[in-house]
Amino acid sequence: MKVETCAFSGHKIYPGKGMTFIRSDARLFKFGSRKARAHYNMRHNPRKMAWTQVFRRMHKKGNLSSFKAKKSRRVVKFQRGFVGASLAEIREKVQAQRDLRAVKKQAVAKAKGASAKPTKAERRAAKKAKRAEKAAKTVKAGRPNLGGR
Repeated sequence: MKVETCAFSGHKIYPGKGMTFIRSDARLFKFGSRKARAHYNMRHNPRKMAWTQVFRRMHKKGNLSSFKAKKSRRVVKFQRGFVGASLAEIREKVQAQRDLRAVKKQAVAKAKGASAKPTKAERRAAKKAKRAEKAAKTVKAGRPNLGGR
C-alpha cells in the first residue's frame, strides 16, 4: 500500500483518496482534500495555514520527535598509555619536542634579524632610482622607413 503526501498540507493520502493535479510544466501535485487544492489554487502559503504540517513543523507543534533529526553520537577522544610507555612519559616527550621546536624557531628568528631586510623607505628609494635610470636611457634610433612594398 503506497501512501502519498499532500503537496499543500503534508497530510497522508491513502490509495483511492485525494486528487492529482498536473501543472502545464508537467509537474505532478497530489492533494488530499478539496480544501488543500483550493488553497493551492488561490496561491495561499501553507506556512501560514495553522492546519498544515509545514506550519506545525515550523511552530514546533505536536509530536516533535517525528520531526527532529536523530542526534549523532560524538566521538570522545582520550589519551592512554601503551606497552612500554605510560601517559605521563608520552606527555613529557611531546612537551620536550615542543620546547625544542620553539628554541629552533627563536634561533632562526635571530638569524633573520641579523640579515635585516631593507626598510620600506629604502626599498621605495631604490625603486625610484631604478625608474629614473630607466627614463634617462637614450633610445637608439631605429632603421628609417625606406618605402617599398
